[in-house]
Amino acid sequence: MESYKDLKTLRNKFLKEDESNIKEIFDLVVKTCKKFENNTVKGNTYINKPYFSKDDLKAYEEIPQKGLSNEEVMDGIKEVMNGQIRWNSAAVLHNINPPVTITSVSASCIAKIYNPNPLWDFVSSGSQEMEKQIVRQISRLIGWDEEKSDGIFTFGGKGCLTYGIKLGLNRAIKANAKYGIFNTAKKQPIVISSSESHYSIDTVCSLLGIGTENSIRTKVNQFGEMDIADFEEKFNKAVDEGYPIAAIIIDGGNTLNNSVDDIEKVKSIVEKRKNDMDYKPYIHFDMVIGWAWLFFKNYDFNKNKLNINNEAIKKIEIMLNKVIKCNLADSVGLDFHKIGFTPYISSLFVVKDKRELHSIFKENISVEERKIYGNNFLQHHTIEHSRTADSIFSAWTALQSIGIEGFQKYIANLISVANIFRKELPKYGYDCLNKYSLAFATAFFPHYNGLSIEYVIKGKNNVNIELVNDYVYNLFEFMYKGEHDYTKYILGFLPKCETNMEQKPISGLRIFPMSVYIDEERAKKMCEEMGKIKEVFDKNYNYDEHEIKTIKPTHVPK
Repeated sequence: MESYKDLKTLRNKFLKEDESNIKEIFDLVVKTCKKFENNTVKGNTYINKPYFSKDDLKAYEEIPQKGLSNEEVMDGIKEVMNGQIRWNSAAVLHNINPPVTITSVSASCIAKIYNPNPLWDFVSSGSQEMEKQIVRQISRLIGWDEEKSDGIFTFGGKGCLTYGIKLGLNRAIKANAKYGIFNTAKKQPIVISSSESHYSIDTVCSLLGIGTENSIRTKVNQFGEMDIADFEEKFNKAVDEGYPIAAIIIDGGNTLNNSVDDIEKVKSIVEKRKNDMDYKPYIHFDMVIGWAWLFFKNYDFNKNKLNINNEAIKKIEIMLNKVIKCNLADSVGLDFHKIGFTPYISSLFVVKDKRELHSIFKENISVEERKIYGNNFLQHHTIEHSRTADSIFSAWTALQSIGIEGFQKYIANLISVANIFRKELPKYGYDCLNKYSLAFATAFFPHYNGLSIEYVIKGKNNVNIELVNDYVYNLFEFMYKGEHDYTKYILGFLPKCETNMEQKPISGLRIFPMSVYIDEERAKKMCEEMGKIKEVFDKNYNYDEHEIKTIKPTHVPK
C-alpha cells in the first residue's frame, strides 16, 4: 500500500532546496521550443497550423489520477501552441506586438522561478526599489520632479486608466473612497475623452461605478485628434450643470495614426472655469504607445547622428513635439509590452504627485514614506494585492539592454519601413488609406475586382459592400493560411476602415511592422510578394457566385 509519506515522485516535480536541478527547467523549455521549430510555416509566422482546435487538448480532458511526467505535461503545452503567432517574424504584420528581448524573457523567467511579490519588500527583495528606479527614469523622460512623482506596474493600459480615473474621482468627489459616490455626489460623475480614445475607458467607468453612459466622447478632427471646440462645449455643459468631472483622458497616440490630443488647449479651457469648481479636473495622458518617442527628447535633429532619412525624421519630430507635452498631465500610462520589448503584462502608471497615489483609498491625501527594508507594504495604494515582479524585471532589463539609442534606431527604422509600404504596395493593387500617419501602422484597401477604394466608396458599378468586405477577409485569410508558394503573411483585418456613401462600413487590411528583422529593402520585397499573392488569389476568386461569410471579426472600437 502506498503511503502519503512517499514523496519522492512528487518532489521530482519541484526545484530542489539546493537548486541543483535548475537546469531541468531550461532544458524542458528548450526541448519544447525545439519541437515548435520543426513545425514552423514558411515565413516563421505561426507554429504548426494557422489555428487552434479544442480537439488538440482532448487527451488531457480528465485530471490524471497520477501526475504525468514533465515531458508529457509539456507535450500538452506543445499542443496548445498550435497556431500561435511568432511575433519575432518579420512576416507578422498583425498588430502592435513587438518581439521580446532575450534579457526581458530571462528576467521574467527568474521572477517566475523565485516568485517575488512586490506588494511587500520582505518577500520580494529589491523588486520594489527596481520599480521605483524605473519610475524615476520615466519621470525624467516626462519632465516631472522625480522626488514628487511615483508609479506602479499594473494590469495593462486598462489598469493605468483605472488608477487615473480613480484618482480623478478622489479629486472631484471628495471622501468617495470612504462613503462611496452615491453618498457624496449630488450628480453622477463623468469622464471625457475623444471618440478615438480606447474603448476600455467605458469598461473602467463601469468598474468604478461611474457607468458607461457617463463616458462622454468628443468628436475628432480629420487627423483623429480631439475636436477642441466639441470638448469645450461638452466640458462647459458639464460644469454649468454641476456634473463632477472624474477625469479627462488625453489620447497620447493610437495604433493606426498615432493621433495625439492637444493637451495645452484642453488645459487652457479647463483653466478658464477654475473659479466655477471647487476642484481641479484630473487629466490622464494615455500614451501606452506614444511614450517611446520620448527617447528622442534630447536628440539633435539638426545633427541627426543616426542619419535618419528626411521623411522619417520629420514624422518623428512632429510626434515628439506632441507627446512631450505629457508633462502637463496629472498622470500617464505606458505599455512596455507594446513598444518596450517585454512579455505581457508590463504596464506602468506614473503620477505627477505621489500623494494622490498614496491616498487612493483614503479620505485625505498624504505621503506614505519609505520605511527600512522589510517593512514596506504597498497594499494601501495598489489596486492589486498579489503582484508579480516579472513586469518590473522585464521592463528594467529592456531599458538597460536596449538603451536610448536602441529605441531611437528601432522607431526610426519602423517609421521608414512603414513609409516604404505606403509607397510600394499601391503598385500592386492596394490603396493606402492613411498616407500621412505618424505611426508604424498603415491601412490598405485591396482592389476588389479591379475597383479602387474611390469606386467602392461612391458605390459605382453597383458594388455590393458585403461582397467587397468578404473579399477583403478572404484575402486576409489566404495570406496566412492559403495554398500558395509565398511567405505566409499575417496582416491585420479591419472590419471598418472606411464608409461608403450610405455610411456602410468598408473593410481593409492593416500592415503593422514591429520586427527588428525588417528593413526598407526587405519591406520592398515583401510588397512585391504580397502583390503576387493577391494576383494568385484574384485569378481563382469567384466574384459572381460567392457565398458571404457570416463569421468574420467584428469592428472593435478604438
